[in-house]
Amino acid sequence: MGDKKSVVNIRNKSKLCRVGNQIITKGRCDKRMKETAQSKLLFVINPVSGGNNKIVIQKDICQYFEILPIHIKLINLTGKQDDILVRLYILLFQPDKVIVVGGDGTIKLIAELLI
Repeated sequence: MGDKKSVVNIRNKSKLCRVGNQIITKGRCDKRMKETAQSKLLFVINPVSGGNNKIVIQKDICQYFEILPIHIKLINLTGKQDDILVRLYILLFQPDKVIVVGGDGTIKLIAELLI
């Protein structure tokens, strides 16, 4: 993590890079990379909610953030003492944002922990 990928725009020969879902010029890219360098995201995933394959979602999350200077942690809920597990991760990791991958019950659980 932490490496940024850049591409050369053949039309105007300026360097471009990807920050999040945006492609921006090199100078602006360096500035945006510095702004997000300390960001921490905690993904709380409930693998039994819904019908989607959560392994694929976890892989996609890891691939997306691989080139960005953002620290991520992924937690898989088990149904046993999830509130304690999530509180511990929040306390130790101190994320800037918590993203929930699950249904209504998962969102309710995490929202109550964050209040």
